[in-house]
Amino acid sequence: MRQSSIRIVAAMISANLLLGSLTVVGRIFEPTTAAATVATPLNVVLIGESYAAGNGARDTDGKRNYAGPKGCYRSPTNWAAQYGAWLDSQGYQVTLVNRACSAATTHNYMERRRMDARVVVSPAPAGSTPEQFELAALDGPCKTLYPGDESYLAEYVDANKVECTRYMEAQIDAIDEDTDLVLMTGGNDVKFGPIITHCFAPILQAAGDCRRAVEETRAKLGEIKDLTTAVLNKIRERARPDIKVALVGYPYLVNNDTFQLTTWWEAGSYASAGEVRSLGREGDDVQRSAVD
Repeated sequence: MRQSSIRIVAAMISANLLLGSLTVVGRIFEPTTAAATVATPLNVVLIGESYAAGNGARDTDGKRNYAGPKGCYRSPTNWAAQYGAWLDSQGYQVTLVNRACSAATTHNYMERRRMDARVVVSPAPAGSTPEQFELAALDGPCKTLYPGDESYLAEYVDANKVECTRYMEAQIDAIDEDTDLVLMTGGNDVKFGPIITHCFAPILQAAGDCRRAVEETRAKLGEIKDLTTAVLNKIRERARPDIKVALVGYPYLVNNDTFQLTTWWEAGSYASAGEVRSLGREGDDVQRSAVD
């Protein structure tokens, strides 16, 4: 059966933007033989949120190098691109399609996502019908540069004005029977922003707020398993039976368990480092269980 034969590889893989870590993922596809004279084609699709897209990544000069639709912050030097380059060096000819987009949730992997809206002047001549104003806007100021990835919905407002609403298409739309490998991170369903702010940001950190942020995130972990399973099932529906899927884990926010957060206006302290690292391990276990 198609559903049972899909191969989900590596329940959780750490991709800390280091090729040393990425070579662990590389075992999904072993290097080709030295005797091979023609590179083996390999079609790879990346889905995910900011960690997958490459938000914060930089080029060799240290400059941010985002490309693609506005607000996705996709970088051609993200960890997936580095992994693809490594595979190229091992005898593969990689075609990498990056559909990851910052702040995407797992629902956005499966369904289109509303990004923003703006009112524009349609280039249609005066006296045109509302539909003609809309069509002219879609072929003019609201024409997407990324068909199949980004789209616009045009709605006539009045006179010659049209409101254009921008959408990112469902990320898994990029997956089809030609796809060999899917690289995937979890969605932005569990908000880590409050944890970073209340547990680690100077001036803003506070023991009580940190505790609440961690506990609120921990309470959502069961939901994350269900959402991850739903995405994997959708991939099964679209992919051929021998596709491989790598679910990539996140680096921990702190590298030890010892830091205690104390704020002068609150009694006691909170073991913020240990609790956040514990939360990370629990998150790993939840995603492993979704794969298993």
